[in-house]
Amino acid sequence: MRDLTQGTVAGFRSVSLDNPAPAKDEVPVNEGEIRLRLITAEPDAAHRALKALEELEPTRLSRSLAYDQARWTNRLTKFDGLISDPVLVQWTAKKIGASAGQVSASRVEEYTKCPYLFFLRRVMKLEAWEEQGKVEGMDPLERGSAIHAILERFLRASGDAVFQTPPAPELQNQLDQQAREELDEARPAGMPDLLWEVERDVLVGLLKEWLEFEKGRTQQGMRIARLEQPFGKLDAGEQHPPFRIKAGRHTFDFRGRIDRIDVSGDGKRARVIDYKTGTLPDAMANAKSRTPLMSGERIQIVIYKGALSSLKGFEALESVEGEYLYLQPKDSRIVACSFTEEELSKASQNLPAILEVVGDGIEEGAFFLRTRGVVRPSGHCEFCEYLPVCGKDRVQREERKANDPAVRKFSKILEPLQ
Repeated sequence: MRDLTQGTVAGFRSVSLDNPAPAKDEVPVNEGEIRLRLITAEPDAAHRALKALEELEPTRLSRSLAYDQARWTNRLTKFDGLISDPVLVQWTAKKIGASAGQVSASRVEEYTKCPYLFFLRRVMKLEAWEEQGKVEGMDPLERGSAIHAILERFLRASGDAVFQTPPAPELQNQLDQQAREELDEARPAGMPDLLWEVERDVLVGLLKEWLEFEKGRTQQGMRIARLEQPFGKLDAGEQHPPFRIKAGRHTFDFRGRIDRIDVSGDGKRARVIDYKTGTLPDAMANAKSRTPLMSGERIQIVIYKGALSSLKGFEALESVEGEYLYLQPKDSRIVACSFTEEELSKASQNLPAILEVVGDGIEEGAFFLRTRGVVRPSGHCEFCEYLPVCGKDRVQREERKANDPAVRKFSKILEPLQ
């Protein structure tokens, strides 16, 4: 390979993918290289050459050239996730808009994080290409699901015994045994034994840290009231009242499951908890910058608080607190990102304005890309399975089209939180 790259093998020539056209002193070996030389020889002649080639092969070049030109405009085009066909706009609105039926909080969060991500996943239903390779760890989503299942099973079996001080030794053993059973069932196929034992031990240790964390806040006087509490229609056999929000001309009916609801002894104070398996983002770890909504990128806790008003058994509540409880495998720490009744109430007032922008954007066919958000201001693309679709110049295109009316309208999401 080195000899080929250096051009020392007779009859072979190394060609750069960034500049595949043959140099002036090289003889083109086929018609394709002749065309590449025509395009790259002189900048002024390149446009004429491309137009001539487009007429010869329109199916290959017409849309490619249109896309290339659209990259440099200062407005959104159909290549930037803007649907302009009225029929397609109407079809999209009926399929995934607020009027299409009940919606989950996570779906709204996807749109506010990156409308183009939402379009690829929810409208196009594009599945990420997965190449089979060495399995060296659990998929983050599968790991989160396994942790959720372990916590639910353990808490249903142990109940308030979790909050004993200190917990009975058999409770520690019970958690260890259940965790290992659940994790072994969720073990990725093909993962080497040693790597799996290391990861499993880390997660089991993390769960033990969680048990100690819960024991440490027993003095707060809260006890578990519900686990995996559903609201809205989740499937044909499980229907509960949805949580409804009016947002301008839109009506959003939310559905979902609340991971855990704790209630005080007098039944007047509650805490809704959403488990997260991963590292708490820096923006949410900072008490000065975090909010319950994070400009629409984290709305679950606020939705959960509102859902309690439509559920039986919580009529006597006078205040509701919220908490994202992060179980961090990276450092085996348990970190609570908590919000008070006052913070959640203020966020509930701001949420309809955010939902109105989301509803308008979906029904108007605006699905442009966002490379950074409020939760991850430095950029969130590295966590996206659709990164190859957007291309390397995504940041430049986002900046170039920032003053498009649809983008500026979307930026109003930030205003209620300022």
